[in-house]
Amino acid sequence: MTQQVAGFLRRELPIRLAHRIIDLNQAPQMQDMPSVATVRDLYVTSFLELLSVDKNIKNLGEEEKLASLLEGIYERHAGVLVQMARGAFELRAAIRSGSGSGNDGVDFDKMNDVHEFLDRFYISRIGIRVLIGQYLSLRQPPVENYVGIICSRTSPYEVSAVFGPLDWVSSWNTNEERCTIRKNISAYFSLRLIPL
Repeated sequence: MTQQVAGFLRRELPIRLAHRIIDLNQAPQMQDMPSVATVRDLYVTSFLELLSVDKNIKNLGEEEKLASLLEGIYERHAGVLVQMARGAFELRAAIRSGSGSGNDGVDFDKMNDVHEFLDRFYISRIGIRVLIGQYLSLRQPPVENYVGIICSRTSPYEVSAVFGPLDWVSSWNTNEERCTIRKNISAYFSLRLIPL
């Protein structure tokens, strides 16, 4: 089964990376920021590496080669979130200093095109990391109640007991109201518990 997944990833990931490279080249006001250029170069490198692998994964050796490549990409891309945040910071600094491209006096918070780009970029990044992470996890020895990175028996009650009710809720609720789990404390659902 992992060989089929590997073939899918070999065909799909270059497409997704190519879309992000185009977006990074055309990123509104951000394409010239040093951190964004670093991310673009990282994506180009990963894109070219993937193209070096045959599209049709025919045997275990080819799958092993792709898996090794994907592990490297996954690790190398771990800092992309911080790099893009740094790019946004660089844009803010350029706007404040008056060196931003035609954005004199514009408030960063009101730059909707930049925010839309960042939203698209981050959502795509999550998708790429889930695909690679799931595949790499499927190659590992099985873990009870897990299918790759997805836990098939996540209990909200048990999660809240580990993280505490305030921590569990505060990421969604700025009022930091307490979360109380009532009724069926034995309910389970599937959830990805591993951070991306």
